[in-house]
Amino acid sequence: MTRKLTVYSFLLICLMLSGCTRTDSLPQEPEYPTLQPAPGRIVFTSTRDNGSGTIYVINSDRTSLTRVTPPDLYANSPRWAPDCGRIAFRASDGIYVVNPDGSGLSRIVALPHSGSVSWSPDGGQIAFSALDKTFGANNIWVVNSDGSDRKQLTYCFISCCCPMWHPRGESIFYFYAENDYTSAQRRMTLNRANVRGTTHEVWLSVSETADIPFGGMRSISPDGTKFVLVREVDEEEHTDIFTLDIENKEWQRLTDDEAYYDQPAWSPDGQQIVFVSYRVSTVPTTRRFPSVAGLWIMDADGSGRFQVVEPEGDNLEPDWCAR
Repeated sequence: MTRKLTVYSFLLICLMLSGCTRTDSLPQEPEYPTLQPAPGRIVFTSTRDNGSGTIYVINSDRTSLTRVTPPDLYANSPRWAPDCGRIAFRASDGIYVVNPDGSGLSRIVALPHSGSVSWSPDGGQIAFSALDKTFGANNIWVVNSDGSDRKQLTYCFISCCCPMWHPRGESIFYFYAENDYTSAQRRMTLNRANVRGTTHEVWLSVSETADIPFGGMRSISPDGTKFVLVREVDEEEHTDIFTLDIENKEWQRLTDDEAYYDQPAWSPDGQQIVFVSYRVSTVPTTRRFPSVAGLWIMDADGSGRFQVVEPEGDNLEPDWCAR
């Protein structure tokens, strides 16, 4: 630990001294052809206003940036409703919905320690995670989009989180933790439940999720056939983007360079992917080093690049809607 701190201190000193900073020795952003982004709007969380979380919407062609939530709400984890008419997100005091222009802000669930959200394909319900006081652990709940008829889907003793509603509507994927997050070796499975919560199955085992960082898997393709996610690919926790076929569980690696990737999400037509990347030209692109995160788009085969949000603060958790 002391050796790591010494190395980081040296790098920080070097970066402050113009005579010591050498960008040619740092990880360089690879060159990709510029692509034409698919139409639509992208909602995301940004720390540019308060250092914590504010929801923004931007057109996929990088125009019309709009702040949706007030900075003092500390909002994050935004998700579009299927008709693109509303956005659900979490804040410190519960789950909210809001119109894309910031109007109609309404808290529909008043539960502290709420987690990420996911809409049902018909837009009528929202799945989310929140602290279950009975078990003292996070669990998955389902609620109508107006806040009525809240039902508990899971009964986990450690933690269940990160629900992902399958586009066909019949099932919800979620992560189940077998131990707490303070443990040296995190153990979690990816499970699948029917929407009534009457059947649950382990879909990915502990060994199969071992290299998926927390929050790195959060999007299913519009046709319901693939996940897009990040995996840690080396001991330095460097991450790349992969797809995972839902039917045969085949992996496909889409990126393989020195940038750090996170939180990928599909475009509405399934032909492109928006993602977070830590790409700063004057410092190493590592989460352990001071940097900021921007949003980029690539084609679904990993080719092409288009920067949709420049790294002013951290810009995270993108979700893409068609209009």
